[in-house]
Amino acid sequence: MEILDNRGLPPPQPLLRTLDILDQWDETPHQLVMVVDREPYLLYPELDLRGFAYQVDRRADGIYVTIRNRV
Repeated sequence: MEILDNRGLPPPQPLLRTLDILDQWDETPHQLVMVVDREPYLLYPELDLRGFAYQVDRRADGIYVTIRNRV
């Protein structure tokens, strides 16, 4: 599992950094926990389009989006 802390970064940096990592994944199982300060509304449709599964956990210290590839 990989953790990508995007807190404190201005848009669109969290989105671009996250998609850059996901673009490097191959067909083996992967999991990424992306942490941001604000709801990443533009990320969700991208994950759906690319076929990734994800779960959102809203906490006091940030929003945690766990992303998995479907293998």
